[in-house]
Amino acid sequence: MIKPSINQVFQRLEGAYAPNTIKSYYADVRHFVDWSAANDVNPFPLSDKQLTSYIESMQFTHRFRTIQRKLVAIKKVHELLGNPSVQCSAEFHLALRRIRRGQSSHRRQARGINRDLLLRMIEAQPNDLSGTRNRALLSLGYDFLARRSELVALKLNDIEFLGDGSLRAIIRRDKTDQFGRGRLVFGSIRSSE
Repeated sequence: MIKPSINQVFQRLEGAYAPNTIKSYYADVRHFVDWSAANDVNPFPLSDKQLTSYIESMQFTHRFRTIQRKLVAIKKVHELLGNPSVQCSAEFHLALRRIRRGQSSHRRQARGINRDLLLRMIEAQPNDLSGTRNRALLSLGYDFLARRSELVALKLNDIEFLGDGSLRAIIRRDKTDQFGRGRLVFGSIRSSE
């Protein structure tokens, strides 16, 4: 269980970091606190030996980048709790290096969909209200090149139906637009039907 003092740290982060970053930090620190409890170790203040054991426990279950991200979150909370920075030993760095070299460097990216696959996915939807919603989300997502979070954030007044049957919309904020400048997107006639 995360202690109240750790929760106070996360309250201090609000406004300084994006909500999704705080959410990710919380999940990462929670994972570390749970690991510490399972290993009968006090999570904070950190020790070099403790961090080395923690990363070694994840070497076969987590990707190297995920381990790095978790370390950043844990060290940030450790320092915000008023503890001095952890000086990691050569043993820690060797363990981290072993994990990096032991894992494949191939990126795992989801396969994109082409127009034919999109049309098959749309046709496979049932002829009910949920099928109508699914068809609209699939079509808009494809046309707008939008993430699901961007699709669910769309409001009716963000979408404008054009005279030629197509549509245009504004995506107010996305993962790469942290300041909310927005981007203009266009949809096909298929999406407007």
